[in-house]
Amino acid sequence: MPLYEYECLQCGDKFEVRRGFFDRSVEPKCPKCKSEHTMRVFSPVKTCSSGSAGTCVLTPTRRFG
Repeated sequence: MPLYEYECLQCGDKFEVRRGFFDRSVEPKCPKCKSEHTMRVFSPVKTCSSGSAGTCVLTPTRRFG
């Protein structure tokens, strides 16, 4: 099962939830303040080019919603 990162819109806490690909019925509650107002967040991903420079960059974090 994939691990997804969420952010609470009430208290700002970030947390991770392990969910199935098609388990999108209800967004998870915040474990800190129990708010139902949460949003899935994309975490930065390191990408590297195979060119002669061999540069690696992090993609910016984006919210999903």
